[in-house]
Amino acid sequence: FERAGDLERAAQLHRRLGDAESASRLFARAGLGVAAAETLLESRGRTPRWLRRAAELYESASEWDQAASCYAEAGDPRQAAELYEKVGQQEQAARAYERAGVHERAASCFERAGKRPEARACWERAGDRLRAAEMALEDGDHLAAGRAFYELGSYERAVDTLSRIPSGAAGSRDASRLLARIFLEKGLID
Repeated sequence: FERAGDLERAAQLHRRLGDAESASRLFARAGLGVAAAETLLESRGRTPRWLRRAAELYESASEWDQAASCYAEAGDPRQAAELYEKVGQQEQAARAYERAGVHERAASCFERAGKRPEARACWERAGDRLRAAEMALEDGDHLAAGRAFYELGSYERAVDTLSRIPSGAAGSRDASRLLARIFLEKGLID
């Protein structure tokens, strides 16, 4: 079959005869990436080396989800994240970017997925505390935003934000304490 150019039938025959390695190679030559990847994993196991090769074969067949899963399992979360992002699976992309330590991209993906608390945490880990503070403010979490503005040295924004918390509301005592600290540190009261 192989000499006649019928690579798919040759691959299937090799597979039935238990030669999964040759079958995988023939499936790949025939342009059947999914069959090649499945046969490769069947013959070689799910070790990082073979998972990466299977991921490449899945990519060649435009099977992005399966490719991303293989990259993730192989210990390559950044590659997995890029594929998840490519197919619009923002939350999975964000989690993979987090594992890869790419916090800015994780934060952006979490935002697109509507996971604002996770996005805020990633912006903080990425070192963009101002973006995290602004998100807290947009979300109506005035105490968290006020604390962040204070820690950034943006005292006027901290005072403005903390002053929006009504007395008696959750967090009002903490807000009052922080306002007092700001006023003392800035010398606004004795």
